[in-house]
Amino acid sequence: MRSYNLNIWQRYSDIETLNEWERTFLDIDFWGNVLMFIPFPYAIHYLFGVERWWKLLLSGIFTSIVVEFLQFVFKIGIADINDVLTNTLGTDLGFLLLYGWKSFVKIISRK
Repeated sequence: MRSYNLNIWQRYSDIETLNEWERTFLDIDFWGNVLMFIPFPYAIHYLFGVERWWKLLLSGIFTSIVVEFLQFVFKIGIADINDVLTNTLGTDLGFLLLYGWKSFVKIISRK
């Protein structure tokens, strides 16, 4: 059965009524998606030489949409807009870490 969610707030709208296990699952799902995409900008930057932040961000969004589309097509899991958003958040954090690291290395190498 194909399943999808295009409502951003559906997953979190009834959080007050969820039991402890269901809330834990939401936390794991949220942070798992974020953490899974943090390394993405590093990979794109070092494999393909992409420097621009907007290109890194767009590649993360595009990859996330492709993953969700494939989940829908092959009936694997649930294609969820919230996953695209949390994956994008992970890409953003990865970008900040990447350029924070590059700035740190640049400062250290001057000494």
